[in-house]
Amino acid sequence: MPENPGLNEKRLKKAVDGWRSLRPTKKFLGLTVDEFEAELKESFNTRNEIVDLENKLTGARNNRAEADVIGLALVARLVGAIKSDASEGEDSELLEAMGYVIKSKRKSGLRRSAAAASVQSLSKAA
Repeated sequence: MPENPGLNEKRLKKAVDGWRSLRPTKKFLGLTVDEFEAELKESFNTRNEIVDLENKLTGARNNRAEADVIGLALVARLVGAIKSDASEGEDSELLEAMGYVIKSKRKSGLRRSAAAASVQSLSKAA
């Protein structure tokens, strides 16, 4: 049987529903429809457990996201405090160790694209 839990669940339910609606008193495999359904109980219980765990995982991920917002805001305040500290400042090695680019190592930010450079060179030629 293919590994498709959704399709498998539909097949299991359809088998029970069909048997129950058309031949509810007849035995197959030496089982009544209720006994057969009881044999499938573990499959349905496991599916319910997976749904519960997925809901808990979603909740935990939401909690993590909310905690990260608070944590990152706290880190931003810490960085501001370090930058404003008289003995640390914007060139603090502590900031660099925390993954920030300190002021003395920042580039100017000036960028010249290739298109702008070619336009300027054309202007000079004219």
